[in-house]
Amino acid sequence: MKKQLLVAALLLSVLFVHAQIFTPPSYAEINDNYRNHVNNVFGILEYNRVTTGLLVDYGVNFADPKTYNGSVLHDSTLVENGIFSNLYLTLFTSRFNNTISMRHPSIHDSLFDVARQAEVIILSGLLFRYNAVDPSANTNGTLDVV
Repeated sequence: MKKQLLVAALLLSVLFVHAQIFTPPSYAEINDNYRNHVNNVFGILEYNRVTTGLLVDYGVNFADPKTYNGSVLHDSTLVENGIFSNLYLTLFTSRFNNTISMRHPSIHDSLFDVARQAEVIILSGLLFRYNAVDPSANTNGTLDVV
């Protein structure tokens, strides 16, 4: 039993050490067309204006983080694993400048899988501050769309 615990602890420590590093496999096809297009659209913005490092309009909207603001109950308090993953993906793709570091979503998901045990409830949460472009910025003259 002690040997199994030692092996499990060693495996977890190795996983946590390498959790911040993600290298796509050699067979992965990476298509940068979307990111290049978004960089062209948002390239004129001043990076220092995005103080949180996350610009929601810059990312891919898998789930709307504005819905889960912690103060207004829109539909329910149930956030299943898929919704949680989609929220994390939305925030991960919203990284606008290099002021924030986040784990790659596949590493984040694998940490849940490693921690799963019988009769154990794993609790996790997302607490992020992010910036968004004001929806009326174009009409009130604070943003010019070129």
